[in-house]
Amino acid sequence: TDCAKGKYRDGASSPTACIDCPLGFYQGVEGSASCMACTPGLYQDEMSTFACKMCNVGAFSNASEFFECYMCSYGKYQDVKGQASCLPCIPGRFNNQLNQTSCKMCPVNTFTNAIMSETCENCETGQVTFNKLGQANCQNCLAGKFGSGDKCEKCMQGQFRAAGDPDPLSCDICPPGSHSSEKGMTNCMPCSPGTFNNAYGQSKCKVCKLGKYSLEPNATTCKFCSKGSGTARNGSSFCTECPKGKYSNIDTGYSCTVCPIGTFNDVEGNDNCMNCESGKYALVVESVICEA
Repeated sequence: TDCAKGKYRDGASSPTACIDCPLGFYQGVEGSASCMACTPGLYQDEMSTFACKMCNVGAFSNASEFFECYMCSYGKYQDVKGQASCLPCIPGRFNNQLNQTSCKMCPVNTFTNAIMSETCENCETGQVTFNKLGQANCQNCLAGKFGSGDKCEKCMQGQFRAAGDPDPLSCDICPPGSHSSEKGMTNCMPCSPGTFNNAYGQSKCKVCKLGKYSLEPNATTCKFCSKGSGTARNGSSFCTECPKGKYSNIDTGYSCTVCPIGTFNDVEGNDNCMNCESGKYALVVESVICEA
């Protein structure tokens, strides 16, 4: 009689007996003279069978003896049954366990730029993944921020970090003549006319006092008005001639000052007041003439 499925008859060594198909082999046809080897992705761990089994997910078979499946190794996975190999984890993903059906995404602020990774690396200080999982690389902190531990912090007042700055570890200091009044600035703002800054790292500009002015932006000092002129208020960007009845000089701090009683000034832009002639008087301050 013919041998049943799962068995075979070798006419040379055993012309009458039916022999069980060994591990890793099968035979699905009655009366066969040999057994068939399981193909890659399949296995058989029992004897005398008429079909091979599919490797489960997370495993594979590709060896010459298909009596067992092998677990996917670290850094690999397989999510389909009956496969001859496992798939590598792509950049941004990893596997630190065997027999896996998927790869894990790198946590926030970690990365891997290689395939078949078993772990992810921490971002360097000054670099982050911007709260994204599964990243293949880290990026520098955005402009206006710098690296502090595993996060980006805003630059302090009086500091800035420009777009394109290759150093994410620190912020730059605002130079004299400028300021940054808020945290997280990408550039420093120039001191406006009428103000100045003579120091580094300032959060605001100083106002020019009476008798002084700054004409251009980015001023580091204020200039004195010339004799006979002054400013109408603090924070001026220009000087004007003192009106009649007033004067300015070094003693007044180049601020227009009223002529005191007994003196007068009938000329604009004067640096002194004049005494009244004998027999004439100036009975009020800021006089422009003397009266008899």
